[in-house]
Amino acid sequence: MKIIRKKEIKTEERPFGRTVQKLLSHKFKEPRDSMAMFLSFVPKGKLDKHYHSNTEEIIVFPQGGNIEINGNLYKMEPWDSVFLEPGDRHGFAGEGGEDVLEFAMRFPDNEDKVNVE
Repeated sequence: MKIIRKKEIKTEERPFGRTVQKLLSHKFKEPRDSMAMFLSFVPKGKLDKHYHSNTEEIIVFPQGGNIEINGNLYKMEPWDSVFLEPGDRHGFAGEGGEDVLEFAMRFPDNEDKVNVE
């Protein structure tokens, strides 16, 4: 698991006034033949706790939000993200949460979600 804090990433200047932040560099341990992208609206930020048995996942929080990973709670600022490896337990069921928008990418595209309590 890796937390990516947008405000901590160096901004590079490019031609024509363009700026770039390299948020994540990752080498897959095994070949991946597919991927899936999801845009999720999560009322009150409540997401069932689960893990993926064979999937690596990147979750981006365009407006911020909370996420619990492996028993630790993380407050995500706008555009922060998290890289999850297979087995990383994640979700959130805290009280008083705000609605959360999540953009997620999973590698590979398979249904290997395992719910946990």
